[in-house]
Amino acid sequence: MHGPYPGSQLGVGRLPGGPVHGGPAVQHVGGSASLFGSSSGAVLALRAAAAGVDVDRLALYEPPFVVGEGDDGPPKDLAQQITALLAAGQHSDAVKYFMTRVQGRPGIAVFFMKLMPKMWANLTKLASTLPYDIAVMGDTQQGKPLDAEEWKGVALPTRVLTGGKSPAAFQRAALAVTEILPQADHRTLPGLNHGAVVMAPKKIAPQIIEFIKG
Repeated sequence: MHGPYPGSQLGVGRLPGGPVHGGPAVQHVGGSASLFGSSSGAVLALRAAAAGVDVDRLALYEPPFVVGEGDDGPPKDLAQQITALLAAGQHSDAVKYFMTRVQGRPGIAVFFMKLMPKMWANLTKLASTLPYDIAVMGDTQQGKPLDAEEWKGVALPTRVLTGGKSPAAFQRAALAVTEILPQADHRTLPGLNHGAVVMAPKKIAPQIIEFIKG
C-alpha cells in the first residue's frame, strides 16, 4: 500500500480527508488480510486497521510520523502548495517540491533524478496522488506525540521496520508506534534508507514474509 487511489469505490472508514480503502475488497474475497505499507502507505494501513478492516497482521516500513519537537515536519501550507502546482499543470515541480520539502532530499539529488527521463516521467505521472499522501498523514507530522486514542483499534500483531541509514526521526516515529500499539515490535534493517522498498526490496521482503507467516 502506498496511498489511496482517486476514484476508487473501495472505501471503508474515513481518512482526515477521505475514505480508507480496502475493506470491501477484503470482504469480497473472504477471510482477512495481512497488510504491508511503506511511508504514507504504512499510515494508510494503520488507518484501515483502526477503521475496522479485517486485518490479521500489519507490516509497516517507516511510517513518516513526526513526533519529536525538534524534528522537521512539512510546511504548514503543503496541501495548498501542492494543489496550486497541480492545478497549474506543473506536475514535475510538484514532485520536486514534495521530495525536497517533505522527504528532505537534497536538491542536487533531485537534479540527478531528473536526468533519468524514464524514472522522472513515472514519478510525475504519480504527482496527482500527492494530495492523498498528504491527506492520509492528517496532523501527525507536527512534532507532537501520537494520539493513542486515534489508534486504539489497532490491536493486532504489527511489525514496524526502519532502515539503519534513515534519519533518526524515522526511528523515533517507529518507537512511538510500538509504544502505543499493544502487539507491535520494531526492527532496524542495517544499510537501508527510506527508499529501500523501491531500491532494495529483496532486503525487506524476507522480514515481511517471516512476520506474516508467524
